[in-house]
Amino acid sequence: MKSKLFGEMREGQILSAVVSLSVAFLIFGYPILVGFTFGTQLSAFFTQLSIIGLLFIVALIFASMFYPDFPKMLSEKLVSPNKVYLFIGIAFLLFVTSGLVGVFTQSGDEGPNAPRDIILIVAGIIIFVVVIMIAAASVGGEQK
Repeated sequence: MKSKLFGEMREGQILSAVVSLSVAFLIFGYPILVGFTFGTQLSAFFTQLSIIGLLFIVALIFASMFYPDFPKMLSEKLVSPNKVYLFIGIAFLLFVTSGLVGVFTQSGDEGPNAPRDIILIVAGIIIFVVVIMIAAASVGGEQK
């Protein structure tokens, strides 16, 4: 097992790594300290990102079974900068669909949001009432 995976580490590199990691945790922790809660959105973002990554890997594995020289073909196709824009678009789509946009665009003046389970229960009740109304209207229409 190779213990020096990234080569020799100098003292300056270690200090830079520790400082950057500390600053990253401070920047990441600030919104939590001031009252923003974005754990749900962040977990949804990384879950969606992981699922898309796994689907991409499975697609690559299946494609490598059918193409004779898949790495060569892949290196020729992924050279254009359009592919980078595609991945940026996918990341932006995940950013929007996971709800992280709402974390950055909400103002601090608003009160706390309703819990997610309450919203789901109310939405379920509304859907249930609408289904019952539709069923009652269709049954009432058949009896006449």
